[in-house]
Amino acid sequence: MQQLFLGIPVDNLAAVPFSPAITKAAIDSAAKYLPLCPKAKLLTIPDISGFVGADTVGCILAAGLHKTKETVLLVDIGTNGEMVLTHRGQLAACSTAAGPALEGANIRFGMRGASGAIDHVYLESGKVRCTVIGEEIAAGICGSGIVDAVAVMLEQSI
Repeated sequence: MQQLFLGIPVDNLAAVPFSPAITKAAIDSAAKYLPLCPKAKLLTIPDISGFVGADTVGCILAAGLHKTKETVLLVDIGTNGEMVLTHRGQLAACSTAAGPALEGANIRFGMRGASGAIDHVYLESGKVRCTVIGEEIAAGICGSGIVDAVAVMLEQSI
């Protein structure tokens, strides 16, 4: 996303070894990208690898994973699913395609997170409830709804 925002070609993401395009942090003027904020500064941060990007670096920094000696697993599920494991001060990261899972791929009533998708499933007073994007009649279920539904079923020993 950072490459797209900055207008950097994404050819590096189309072929092995999927090398990162941005390897150093930089602070520049944001005027070219955000003309309504001509005095703003833009921080670009390096990618870990081609598909473990700046958003994951941001998550690592926000969660303080680079400072902890505890064993912690950070999971960022979006178009790509990134995972960062820290153990005894060492960090390891990986990524895999996750978009189809969030769009309900191979789920009978699976759909992307759009109007009509069940996006949240929860228990309320012992009854299963759900919310639907756009407050419409449910047309299917998206990834977040699937994850919630599985959590509810586990909680209920189903």
